[in-house]
Amino acid sequence: MVKAKRGALVFKVVLCVFLALFLGLGITALSAFMPAYLESASEFYVIDYGSPIAFVQQTTNIVPNPSYFPLYFTPKYWHESFEFEIMTGNLVLSAVINVLIFAVIVFGIWLLHHLYRKKHPKKVKISKKDLYRPVFSEASSEIQDSVNSK
Repeated sequence: MVKAKRGALVFKVVLCVFLALFLGLGITALSAFMPAYLESASEFYVIDYGSPIAFVQQTTNIVPNPSYFPLYFTPKYWHESFEFEIMTGNLVLSAVINVLIFAVIVFGIWLLHHLYRKKHPKKVKISKKDLYRPVFSEASSEIQDSVNSK
């Protein structure tokens, strides 16, 4: 019984770790495609993407129209006028930060759920066969016992 509970606990912890890794790395990858807010045309030449630490730097030599600003600008990774550089140190640091944030969130939710279930356990289902006994089967067995004894 103790090993079964321990195995379930280990499984839940491993599941929480993988969930935190998946969510943290996923958010890090998606943050490279989030638009950046540019207030003026001078910010257009070098744009940083990534969250919480910028790890992609995009540069261009295009002269933008100043009347378009402020605006949100999405990254143009496959456009020939834009060059980008991925800074691996910042990428790893950003991924570690995001994974740790999601680890705290996932383990916090799991701990709150565990404490709630400790105080309010699930209801145990009892089968109806164990709960109810047929009335006539007891009466007939008593009659047979009295007949057999005579």
